[in-house]
Amino acid sequence: CERVIPRAENCPEGPFLELPEGAVDVVYVLASSECSENCGSKEAPYAGIQEAVDAVPGGAYVLVGPGVYGEGVLINRSVHLLGLCASLVFVTGVVELPGEYPEVLPAGVAVTGTEFVEVGGLAVSSPAVGLATAGARNVHVHDVELAGIAGFGLYVGDDSTVTAEDLWVHDVVPVGGSEFMTGCGV
Repeated sequence: CERVIPRAENCPEGPFLELPEGAVDVVYVLASSECSENCGSKEAPYAGIQEAVDAVPGGAYVLVGPGVYGEGVLINRSVHLLGLCASLVFVTGVVELPGEYPEVLPAGVAVTGTEFVEVGGLAVSSPAVGLATAGARNVHVHDVELAGIAGFGLYVGDDSTVTAEDLWVHDVVPVGGSEFMTGCGV
């Protein structure tokens, strides 16, 4: 296997990615932020990813700085969720998908009921499925590491379409298993 995610020393300087050309609605997230109101700017970023995703309009950018985010993330609108680098941005929690998708197990990151979602520059290490989609079309996943998770690395529901590049899945406990399996990057 070949590592497809850059090592921390090869990540861009941060704390955030450069603002994508043409981006209009942008909010920032930094795990160490102490902001409690009027958050979302570079100077006063949100402390949690979910709070930022919930606050933005469709099509917005959520730029995430380095840190460990002990939360699961549910994306149910068109959004660009972009971490600085998968070697520096870690999602470690679990989120349940809404009741209309009972066949999908809890996940670290879940995308549901929307179109045109981008997820990149994150590492997901969750005691559940890594990244799950249900009722989500045109989901683009890139530069993501899924490791130390239980179950599927990437679950794509029947009613979802996902493209993935530079996706590194390794050290996954199979459903019903107790030992890690290692996979390769794609």
